[in-house]
Amino acid sequence: MTRSVAVTTASVHDSVIMEEPLHGEEKEVYGDEAYVSCKKREEFEESGTKWKVHRKSTVARKLDEVDKEYSRECGRTRSRVEHVFGAVKNLWGYRKARYRGLRKNGAQVYALVALANFYMARDKLLKLSPC
Repeated sequence: MTRSVAVTTASVHDSVIMEEPLHGEEKEVYGDEAYVSCKKREEFEESGTKWKVHRKSTVARKLDEVDKEYSRECGRTRSRVEHVFGAVKNLWGYRKARYRGLRKNGAQVYALVALANFYMARDKLLKLSPC
């Protein structure tokens, strides 16, 4: 289930607002290579939160097998989150912003993510139904 969403303009990188959608009680933080930051890693680990961000390779330093396995483990959990984006994009066709202004586009994104939550929990919800 998606608990929170942050909507920004395209000029803002995801890593800049990384902490905005967090509620503060996370035990683990997942992300792809774009979120690699030694400073943020130290901050999260000091607060007791496990840092599960994929390891980043460079031209000079390729990933070894340990780093690849670590990233593969993190990817298993992250893949579940990607199902929400798949529902929003593939079921409801949300590919790009439709309206002018962050407020209207944000409202549409919030509604689509709420629908995606219902869609992802549909089996559990149907079991609760008295019919």
